[in-house]
Amino acid sequence: PKVVKTGAGSALMQHPEKIKEICKTIKEETDLPLSVKFRLGWDWDSVNYLEFADMATEGGADAVTLHARTRSQGYAGFADKNAFKTLADHMKGTGVKVYGSGDVFSAEDAISMINDFNLDGVMFARGAIGNPFIFRETRHYIEKGEYLKPSRNEILETAIKHFDLMVHYYGENIAGREM
Repeated sequence: PKVVKTGAGSALMQHPEKIKEICKTIKEETDLPLSVKFRLGWDWDSVNYLEFADMATEGGADAVTLHARTRSQGYAGFADKNAFKTLADHMKGTGVKVYGSGDVFSAEDAISMINDFNLDGVMFARGAIGNPFIFRETRHYIEKGEYLKPSRNEILETAIKHFDLMVHYYGENIAGREM
């Protein structure tokens, strides 16, 4: 809500022409690849992600990431995963990379999304909270074709390291509450 009330973030879904202008301005200032993440639409009555993707790429976006929920859904319900394939098919032949976001809570979810919906990759969000191993697990599967789960010792060592770092940066009281 803090971002949306300024007209930024998912509020741009109401004015897709603005993302074209924003992307053009950014591309004039950098040679770095530009990616744009967006939702299905503002709400179910205004689903416009294909138009939004077109505007972003016309403005120079090199990659697009669809979070397959509307702004009005927030993080409730389930992502409309069929929209990933629709977007990937829509962008086919443009050279634009297409990524998916939403309901990716494991390496298995990520690989399934990439394969089932013809995506170039996925973006981890809430699925990485409490599971920093998800990135390594997914990369390992892509490279080796097998899932590699962390051992209990590795999970425990990582949690302790995380706590120690939080104590270092935030103090023991905050670290204890946050952990």
